[in-house]
Amino acid sequence: MKKLRNYEKIDKLGKGAYGFISKAKDEKGNEFAIKEFSQKDKKELKNEGIPPSAIREVLALTNLVHINIERLIDILHIPDNYTLVFEFVDTDLKKIIDSRKKEDSRFTPAEVKSYLYQLLKGVAYIHKNHFLHRDLKPGNLLITKDKVLKIADFGLCRSCFLPDKDYSNNVVTYGYRSPDVFLGNTQYSYDIDIWSIGCIFAELVLLEPLFNKTEPYILKYIFTFLGTPTLKTYPGLKYLPLWEDYKNEKIEGIGLREKMKDLDNDGFDLLMKFLQIDPNKRISAKEALNHPYFKDLDEKTKKLYINENLNK
Repeated sequence: MKKLRNYEKIDKLGKGAYGFISKAKDEKGNEFAIKEFSQKDKKELKNEGIPPSAIREVLALTNLVHINIERLIDILHIPDNYTLVFEFVDTDLKKIIDSRKKEDSRFTPAEVKSYLYQLLKGVAYIHKNHFLHRDLKPGNLLITKDKVLKIADFGLCRSCFLPDKDYSNNVVTYGYRSPDVFLGNTQYSYDIDIWSIGCIFAELVLLEPLFNKTEPYILKYIFTFLGTPTLKTYPGLKYLPLWEDYKNEKIEGIGLREKMKDLDNDGFDLLMKFLQIDPNKRISAKEALNHPYFKDLDEKTKKLYINENLNK
């Protein structure tokens, strides 16, 4: 195992769910991204040996090796410092979206399709291996110079081998968090990531978040478009602790077709299969890959998966 001093930090990249991220290089000049855990996690390190967020990330990434997932290179553990070393990727989808918006330059339909397909490939693989990411958003989707998408930041990831397990509902960034989780659902499954994918899909088209509000307004904003659910349309509502606060809203919903007018019919159909308020009605990542929306997927994206069996 390499010692930390063999990596020279050369730039700050930002902050993940639980750690600070820097660009670094080794003695040969190879570039890496290193994540050092925050002071709070370092306190946990002294008390418990390893920060829980690091355990989650290492557990996930040592089990998940796929072209659309950021690769864990090294694990460094010295007194008072716990550091993960990743492959370095130059930018992320949020930065690209912000740049496109500033330039008023929308993604082409082929670009949207390629990024969405790659995201679904990565998530389908994560779910196949019984993990939930729980923080999918453009800032956690790295994009290489060759436009290969890589899912990153597994600090909130959880394994989900056991059915009907209770999880925290304080997960997923607000604009990508599903309505059932806002309402207190703690027995979610792969569906929690599917809603986030729908929000990211829409953002690729709009160049802005689909549901861009803060609590407590975001849930009513979602209902403005999709309508307030009822026990008939979503029987599981009766088990959600915060449903009592919303059951008398009776918002019919104006729909998303006008807002998503630049999306073709197949794309809109797929979007609505992601954005089902009842989590049991959301399409799976694996099913979505076979949707007609991808019938004319570009050959460059297809070629990424010629040797896909090597990732499984």
